[in-house]
Parts: sequence; C-alpha cells; structure tokens
Amino acid sequence: MALPPFDAYVPPPLPASEGLGLVTCVPERYAALAWGMLASLRRLSDLPVEVHHAGDELSERSRDRLREHDVAFVDTAATLDLPAEDLRGYQLKPHAIAASRFSQVLLADADLLFFDRPERALEPPSPGVFLFRDRGFEDRRLRLPKASMLRLRRAFPGLDLPPLHRRHHAEAGLVAWDKDRVPLRALLYLNGPARPWLYRWFFGDKETYWIAAQLEGPGAAFSPLRPGAIVGRDPESGRLRAPQMLHHHPVDQTPFWAQGGHLVRKGGRRWPVRLETTTGADLRWKSPWRFDGPTQPLDAPWLEEIGAEVRRQFAGG
Repeated sequence: MALPPFDAYVPPPLPASEGLGLVTCVPERYAALAWGMLASLRRLSDLPVEVHHAGDELSERSRDRLREHDVAFVDTAATLDLPAEDLRGYQLKPHAIAASRFSQVLLADADLLFFDRPERALEPPSPGVFLFRDRGFEDRRLRLPKASMLRLRRAFPGLDLPPLHRRHHAEAGLVAWDKDRVPLRALLYLNGPARPWLYRWFFGDKETYWIAAQLEGPGAAFSPLRPGAIVGRDPESGRLRAPQMLHHHPVDQTPFWAQGGHLVRKGGRRWPVRLETTTGADLRWKSPWRFDGPTQPLDAPWLEEIGAEVRRQFAGG
C-alpha cells in the first residue's frame, strides 16, 4: 500500500476556536465509561466539555444521561463535512481536536478516571503538545519494517524517527494540544489519508500525536515519569485484579489520571476491593496485566460511589 503524498493533502475547513476545554469521544458502547469519567472530572473541575461522536452512533438515551455532567455534543463528521463511517475508530480522536470549539484541547479517553484537575496537564512546559508515556514491556515492542521506515523518511525528510525496534512511546489517554501553537494538518493527514497504511504499524492514533507535532516543527513534550499502576486487591484472597496504568503529575508526582474503566464497569461489581497504587519508578510491566513492584493503599471511596451509580443508570444497556 502506497503512502499518500503529504504535500498534496488539503485538510477540511476547521471551525473557529478559542479557550480551554476537555474533549472526549463517546460511541454508544463507551457511554457508561464516559459517565464515570465525567463524574470523576466534575468532582474536581468545572472545565467545559465536548462529547464528540461520528453521525448517529450515540443514542438519545445515553445523551440524556451524559447531560447530567453539563456537556455539549459535537458531531465531528458533520462539523468537518466528512463521512461518519470514515471517523468511527481511533481516528475520531484527532479529528475531534480539529472540530472542537476549543483552541487549547485536553483530549481524554472515555475510560479515564481523574484524581486531579485535568487542566494541570498544562503546567509542565511544552511547545504546544504534551503527552504521557506508555508502559514498556520487555517482550512487546513496536516494530516498523525497514521498508516502512524508509518510506516514512522519504515522505517526511525532517522527521527524526526512533530506532527500528523500540518500545511503544506515547499513551494517548490524555493529550494536551494547543491549536494556536501547533497546526493540525499533519495530525489529520496521519489519521486520514495515511491511516490505512499507518495503522498497520502503529496501535491506532497513539504515536501520531508526537509524529505530527514534530512534522509541524515544534515537536511534543513528554512527561518524564513512567506510568505506574492502580489495582484492586481482594481483602480476603489477597489477589490483585487487572492492573491499569496510573499516571502521576510530572510536577508534584501525585496521582493524576488512570485508565480505570474496569474499576467502574467490571471491578465495581465485585466490591469491596482494596485499591492500591505504585509509581512507575517502582515497577516493571511484564505484560498489559502483570507487573513487578510494591504497592501502597489508595483512599478513594468516590470510585466505588461512581461505579455503583454507573451500574444503576446503565443496567440493561
């Protein structure tokens, strides 16, 4: 499959944007998780929020539930005048940045849980794009075939690509993007015309943010901290349950956000569990669900409350 020429790409017209806000993408199957994410957000922040979708993929029933958290709904496909079916997948997220009315966008996955205000992602200095690191497994690396690497370098001579064999670099659960400082043309290209080719080698949109920021000139800043973990421990058996990444704030190293959908949707059905955490400096990820390292208790009773409310509102679909 040939890589479409970047020089010939013309992005869709973008709406005017200003101010700071949070953007999340919510197809119907993620509506319950999004409710939990927004509940964790509203404990901490009154940040304006846009819920993005492509066409009619979010039901009116789910919209009614999400409206409780004071959100605006945006049909990304209609806003950018693109076919809805072309945006259903990871590619919806970068296009949601473009379609947002915010110029400073905090792009958050629907399954996140916030332990601190997401606005704090803007505190570390950055050239306009700030990202968090993915967990690195000893046995799982992103492999770009040599021919594909050469093709990318020919298409983008200024791109400083990492070695052929490297660990996953970026975690796209929370992305801070300032549209006034970093244009979106490269990001839309990578997740648009180049997507069928690029997604063969990358895990969806994850790596496209820093690559696009580099192509646009300033590059991206990364948190210096490796991801830690949040895990539930059964108080009777002592068994750990499905650890998820927990990112700490790069300034004060306190819990910031976690990929915690299982705590709301799955683990919450089996409360009580004792929540424990560990920092990235103290652990080594062995697989997506296994790590070595010490843990310490986390006092977050609000998580159980959110999980119970999600199950109450979304029971039976």
